[in-house]
Amino acid sequence: MSESEFTSINLLLDNIEMEKYKSPNFRFPFKITISFNKLIEHIESTAKSNDLIKRGFAESILKEINKNPGIRGTFANADEVKPFDKLISAMMMFVFPDAFWEKQTYALSALFTNNIFFSSPMFKKLIMNDILDFNGELNIDDISYNFGNTVGSYMIILNYVYGFDLRSEFPLIYKIPHPETGLDRYFKFNLANEFGEIKVKGKLRTFSDSERKEITRRIYDIDFLKEMIPPEDFEYTGFLVINAINITDTEILSAIKKDFIEKHTVSMQSSFLKLQHNVRSLLKNPSVNMGLSEVPGNRDLIFSYGRRILNNFQINTYCEMSEKNTGSVYHKCAAEKRVIIIDDIENYPEATQMEESILNAGYRNLLVAPLIYDDKVIAIMELVSGEPGAINPFNTLKLREVYNLFGLSIARFKDEFDKRIQSVIKEKCTSIHPSVEWKFRDAAVNYLIGEHEQSGNEMEDIILNDLYPLYGLSDIRNSSLIRNESVKKDLIENLELVSDIFKQAYKFRQLYILRNLIYRIDKKISTLKFTLNSGDESSIVEFLRNDLYPQLDIVSTFDKSVEDRVKKLRSLIDADLGIIYKSRKDYESSSSALTGMITSYLDAEQEKIQKIYPHYFERYKTDGVEHSIYIGSSLNENGNFDKLYLKNLRLWQLILNCGIVCQVKDMENKLSIPLQTAQLILVQNNPLLIKFRYDEKRFDVDGTYNVRYEIMKKRIDKAEIKGSEERLTQPGKIAIVYSHIQEEQEYLRYIEYLQSEKYLNKEVEKFELSEMQGVSGLKAIRVTVNTESEETGKKIDTEKLLKVAERLN
Repeated sequence: MSESEFTSINLLLDNIEMEKYKSPNFRFPFKITISFNKLIEHIESTAKSNDLIKRGFAESILKEINKNPGIRGTFANADEVKPFDKLISAMMMFVFPDAFWEKQTYALSALFTNNIFFSSPMFKKLIMNDILDFNGELNIDDISYNFGNTVGSYMIILNYVYGFDLRSEFPLIYKIPHPETGLDRYFKFNLANEFGEIKVKGKLRTFSDSERKEITRRIYDIDFLKEMIPPEDFEYTGFLVINAINITDTEILSAIKKDFIEKHTVSMQSSFLKLQHNVRSLLKNPSVNMGLSEVPGNRDLIFSYGRRILNNFQINTYCEMSEKNTGSVYHKCAAEKRVIIIDDIENYPEATQMEESILNAGYRNLLVAPLIYDDKVIAIMELVSGEPGAINPFNTLKLREVYNLFGLSIARFKDEFDKRIQSVIKEKCTSIHPSVEWKFRDAAVNYLIGEHEQSGNEMEDIILNDLYPLYGLSDIRNSSLIRNESVKKDLIENLELVSDIFKQAYKFRQLYILRNLIYRIDKKISTLKFTLNSGDESSIVEFLRNDLYPQLDIVSTFDKSVEDRVKKLRSLIDADLGIIYKSRKDYESSSSALTGMITSYLDAEQEKIQKIYPHYFERYKTDGVEHSIYIGSSLNENGNFDKLYLKNLRLWQLILNCGIVCQVKDMENKLSIPLQTAQLILVQNNPLLIKFRYDEKRFDVDGTYNVRYEIMKKRIDKAEIKGSEERLTQPGKIAIVYSHIQEEQEYLRYIEYLQSEKYLNKEVEKFELSEMQGVSGLKAIRVTVNTESEETGKKIDTEKLLKVAERLN
């Protein structure tokens, strides 16, 4: 009988009651006994050999067998075999090579059982922990094992007795923990059954061709097989030879690969500890601890907060990856993309504070390995031990194929973690500017931590201190007036056309009501030509819809000329609004095109200047385009800030406004209605504080003093020059509003430079501004943009700008 016929299969089959195969209630269908008759036959055959040495040895064993005739009988269990242990040991020289007896893991068991009754010293030590007991964990559950054994026992009878050719293969692998370390070991049991046999007790049944086909088809139907092959007609006797092969490394590597396929390998403590246990088992050392570290110089939230949320980084970073630790093995590992092992940190001559901190934590042996994804080092795997040399170049060779899978798993976890953070930010804050994204990510992580620890958790306040504000406005000049004029024009045209229809209709039927409607229409036209008051537009639209339009169908029947006029009116009426919408549409399309151009220009230039130094930027459309900028140390993740960047941004904003003026001039004649913009900049040297309002999902200034700045932003577009009624803002000019002499001096330096670069004309106007509600003491500089210069409309050179700002200040 071959090995494959004794191996079991792991199947879950429909329509089979699998519970009855569950231990300990399971009963194997065939009688099983232990016998050594086939081995004795082999020894007797050898005793007749021409090989004198083999023959002599076999004859000496046969003498012992003849002295113990009971060995030729059958035994019901292992206990009955024990009296013959010494003889069996001698007989085993014909089964196992004597030279390997002490070193190899051999054993004998009854067929189809784990009932081991004889084993080599190494089998007893490794598999049975020096006692004749076997508690290994099989790679399949006991139901599948028992069911597979049962099917296999029928297959063997069908093959050897009835000439079938059936196969069922499944490797038997046992996980057996080391008794002292608890580390996992895996052994594959190779089974040899040359010394097993089948005894036929009853009369053999003959199967027809149709029955043979039905048996093959229903080979997993045990009840059917029992009918065809009654178990009481057969007996299995003999013994099974087991050779246990240590496949620990192969199985653990396979288990580690499976671990990395799982979603939560690096995001749950239990999964990570399981992974660490497998690595310890692979290295055969329980003192090894495993951890993950971020790449030096890269701040990654899963490492900053991972231990708190996930509790899975066993070592994590022992000390900050700061500049003073440059030269550590972590830096070398990331930079050179190679595995580095320190045999004993205590004797490591190039130790930095990083290695010293690990030594102080009680670890002397260290491995760091780069975890790479998309050709980038995204994390560092750490292995440490308190035993020098426990982790070495030889035993860690097994880990080579693990590193890439670990990197892939980390990349997947980072992606999922980022999605969770973005989900929180989206829910609590909607879209945010990239410059403050890190701040919201920190808050979102803390929110997830709090959510994990307690219910009813809220997002922490996002407060940014000591920020310098910059505000700018590109206001469409006389936008309200132009819009009102376009509305008036449409309404008047609408009324005049209806009036003309009624006048034409009156020629054919002199209805008094038509004269009344014409009178009311003319009265409204007269009022509109004089002024458009609040509410006039809605009242006229209501008048058209309720009083005038309902008459059109009737009067159009008076004459063809009336009908033609009605058709013309209806062709001009907007289908959605129900009124003529031509002049206002021209204004709105012109206004939209102009503000669209300005926002596109702003966004393009803003993207470039953002690379010089991160700052918060937002812009929104009103009757023009406003933009607000905040810059300061609290916006920078590392906290570094120099006022040079503020001055650079102010100079950039001034040049930006010059560019907008030129872009508007170029576009002016391309619009349906020519529009102009007036540029305004508000300067404030005193830093302020902004706070994110979760209810409004936006940043707002916080504090009484800071609110004054917001009031100024709302008022200054209507500011007038003191002592006159002249508006400060004028088309083609930039107005710079400020409060202090230092602000004036700074901007005059910028203006002088831009005049030298042909951005601005030579004239510089200075004014005091009239008091406004809640605001007083403001001053202004006004300059005219040189729209004739080719330089003014060019893209801004941000690198050159920083050098200029440094020189001017």
